[in-house]
Amino acid sequence: MFDIDDNKKKTKEAFENPRVGDLFHEMYSFWVFVVLVSDTHVAIMYAIGPCEFPADAITDILTRDEYAKRFQYSESNKDYSVMFRSHDNNVEGWYKEENLRLKTKCFPNGMTVKELKEIVKNLPEKNKRTGEDYGVWIGTREDTSNEVKEICPLNFCDGGSDIIFEPGS
Repeated sequence: MFDIDDNKKKTKEAFENPRVGDLFHEMYSFWVFVVLVSDTHVAIMYAIGPCEFPADAITDILTRDEYAKRFQYSESNKDYSVMFRSHDNNVEGWYKEENLRLKTKCFPNGMTVKELKEIVKNLPEKNKRTGEDYGVWIGTREDTSNEVKEICPLNFCDGGSDIIFEPGS
């Protein structure tokens, strides 16, 4: 029988002490592999199934602290949205710098249009497996997200402006 408390303990331990080859999942539909571990950073690859690793995965590099909190529900709920599955999966050769199409990045002073252009310049427009266009979403920090339905100028001046992404309702 599946012991949820034991799995929560194993998940917490795996996030606190990452190992190359660790595998996590969310209801067997969202998969996360640890592909690189250093003294200061952890690289992960993740994708939504059905998928093939590493081809369909997004690579993300996080500090160890960011990694430990990446899939926690919130500061008040320390449980994780993914569950530990296994150690020692063969991920040899998966991590490559060129796979860093998009990296989680924080902007303490806010993101600029220049930074946004730099971030999205190498992103593919279509999912090569399904042929569907990739979407743009906006997070709410409440564990939900919405598709961006509107982009609006703010402070329009001299032919340019700040921009705001508005979610759908």
